[in-house]
Amino acid sequence: HFPEPQNEVKILAKLLKPEGIIFINTPDMGSILGRFLKTRWHMMGPPEHLHYFNKKSMRELLRNNGLSIVSIGTVSKKFSCEYILQVLNNSYGVKWAGPLAKWTNRHPMIGNLSLSLNLYDNMAIYARKER
Repeated sequence: HFPEPQNEVKILAKLLKPEGIIFINTPDMGSILGRFLKTRWHMMGPPEHLHYFNKKSMRELLRNNGLSIVSIGTVSKKFSCEYILQVLNNSYGVKWAGPLAKWTNRHPMIGNLSLSLNLYDNMAIYARKER
């Protein structure tokens, strides 16, 4: 979400005390979905996501700013029914999903229902400031 993530991480690292911990949650371009779907990947969404990382590039970004990874994994995300249908329609060409997404938009009790899914394409990183 930042135009220059290097600068943001640098600022965060300066604010942390030695051994301080930060948490970062970002799409994983190196995930199976990211590599396979490329520009059709649901996380590929400017203007929201401006930069994309994989585990290696995230490790390098943190290391260059005096931080080391404590743990790196994946997290679930909640997706509304409407969002899932829009992605199916817009990114994957599932024709029936578009009209159904519009219908759920007019029926918020259904459209706002959400599912918690772990697609293994969303990194959760804990990093520590080195001494």
